[in-house]
Amino acid sequence: MMRHAILQGFARSVLLQDETELASFLTYGFAELDFKMHPGRQDLVLALFKAMMGVMQELRLPVVIAFDQLEDLLLARRNDDAHKTAETFFAGIVKAMHQLDGISFLVFAERGLWNRFIPSLDGYIQDRLNNPVHVPGYGTIKCMKLEAPPFELVRKVVMARLEPALHGLPNFKSLPEFYPFTLEQIDRIARTEPTLRDMLQQFRHFFDKIVYGAESESITEVAPSSVGYHVDSVEMEVPRDQLPEGVRSMVILDATPETQIGKAEHRNSFSPTQVPETQPGNDAGLKEEKRIQELQPEALSLLWAKEFSLAKEQLMPEGALAGATKELQAGLGSLLHLCHDQGIKVGPWRLQHVVSEWTFGDHPTYGAITLAHWVCRDGQPWKVGIGLFLANGQGKSRDLAVKLSAWDLEPAVIDHLILLRPEADMMLVGKGKQAWQDMEKKGRHSRLEPLTLDGCASLYAFPRILASLAEGLVEGQPLPNLANLVQEKCEKLLEQICMPVQGE
Repeated sequence: MMRHAILQGFARSVLLQDETELASFLTYGFAELDFKMHPGRQDLVLALFKAMMGVMQELRLPVVIAFDQLEDLLLARRNDDAHKTAETFFAGIVKAMHQLDGISFLVFAERGLWNRFIPSLDGYIQDRLNNPVHVPGYGTIKCMKLEAPPFELVRKVVMARLEPALHGLPNFKSLPEFYPFTLEQIDRIARTEPTLRDMLQQFRHFFDKIVYGAESESITEVAPSSVGYHVDSVEMEVPRDQLPEGVRSMVILDATPETQIGKAEHRNSFSPTQVPETQPGNDAGLKEEKRIQELQPEALSLLWAKEFSLAKEQLMPEGALAGATKELQAGLGSLLHLCHDQGIKVGPWRLQHVVSEWTFGDHPTYGAITLAHWVCRDGQPWKVGIGLFLANGQGKSRDLAVKLSAWDLEPAVIDHLILLRPEADMMLVGKGKQAWQDMEKKGRHSRLEPLTLDGCASLYAFPRILASLAEGLVEGQPLPNLANLVQEKCEKLLEQICMPVQGE
């Protein structure tokens, strides 16, 4: 039945340019099939994976699951519970390898951490993780070491990134090959930055300085963020009448030879979310610290606006909200966790405890809510369940029924249930209306809240915002205080997922 539905969905997608049926089936429809004996949650998802992999293998399409940024998981071995969690993760990969054919798993981690952690795992896990793969033309491979890209490759990446940005200029063909950079500048960044990501960040900052910098500013250095060498240079400002169209100001740099870089003075570098260290009596350092602190709210707002705009664009197509249920639920959990950690209040209410995602029942998509314990002054906390009620069509009544079944669990996990529903479809009819009325007759506290596209975009973007901020922090450094930003951007949403600010 699953294979038939998947193939039918692909056929409609290709022949009729209609992906709705396929998206609906992969999101929640696979749990609505007419089973003679309904399987459990894990068996249901496993059956879907097997059906999908069968289709992919027949079409000879490779399927790869990649896990990146495993440093946090490997570093968590400092206590027994965290080590057990990490070991369970790798055991889960091994189990998936046994149950599903045709999937390749790629795991990315720092070399030193990996070599220190893997030998402590059970032998059967090590054997599977080190299982070699034969790659035509490359031989048998069980491990790939990723080194920093060479200068020639960095040059190609820079050219590929610059061309779309400069192609619209009328004098595009007459510009230097790597305009507005020089080969020396590219070579310097490529040789001093440890990863391609760091290199691209440096190129981005340098491009902004050259093309969008204020007229009074002059660029006197290329300072790699992770190395921080000061490079002396001779600068020559280009007259206004010779500037390319669209460029406000430009300075040509003649930097010192690379052999002089090692003699340059080392200095500290920092990201917009970090504050430089200052020494007593260092007025310049204090002024710099104050400047960074003043810029921080603006930088946070710009980051929010960027991620919010991208999230809103991704959620606008029809059916995108239902397909992003898991991501939105994760965003809701991240938002409430931050509110708990940083003491953000909503009126008189504050959070005492948060469970990002709590699952129940057999349905893999509908049976999930976030638990938030809201407390007011010295009163007892209200255990509030917050769910995303996003299904459409035939799945709508089923989604509501599963969410309302959270009330039937013993011992009770919620005192109040809040369901977020797209504002354009708030009306309950038929079975859904009857189920809601039956719940109210039992004296259970529940309410529907209209969820706007902006609210959805905030939830979808929030984990990405936190990840971007975390990238600029040194190990162990906490996130900056986001209380003002969250209360400014999410005030209405927070009121919707809290107990009533003004008592009923």
